[in-house]
Amino acid sequence: MIRLAVLLAALALVAGCGDDGSGLRQVTRGDLIYASGGEGAGRVTVIRRADAEPPFAVVIFLHGWGATEPRFYGPWVEHLAREGNAVVYPRYQQSVAEPPAQVLGNAQAGIRLAFDELDLRRDGLVETTWRESTSGPPRRYYKLTAAGRAALAAFRDEWERFRDAVDHFVERKAG
Repeated sequence: MIRLAVLLAALALVAGCGDDGSGLRQVTRGDLIYASGGEGAGRVTVIRRADAEPPFAVVIFLHGWGATEPRFYGPWVEHLAREGNAVVYPRYQQSVAEPPAQVLGNAQAGIRLAFDELDLRRDGLVETTWRESTSGPPRRYYKLTAAGRAALAAFRDEWERFRDAVDHFVERKAG
């Protein structure tokens, strides 16, 4: 269910982006696979367990300013991957000098590349269409299917129960 929430948030972020179809280069490091691709600020790394099979739960890890490589958060992203998630780590900046106005487009490029590699459509929760663009390459659009809308509704219920439990715990500790 959390995968769906992350997917929905990411769909809003990457809707309307083109696709260069370049794929990701994989390197195995112990029990994890690091798959990287893209260029410059549009580069992305996807970290997942080597023995994991699709479908993957997806975590989009939006790092702090200047922490452009997963190694800055190594133990954290590796823990998330070992728990069965595909951790998408978009670079979205070349350096701390990257103009903030360019960061969103850079993040979109990296996340789009990761989504294409993970092929999130196979779960049947989203469908995609291609449309020509007057200002660049053709763009892929994502849309929830009926199954995706039902899964979102179920996730909302689950999330509310989780949120209420956390709120109860915090209130008890504060009081």
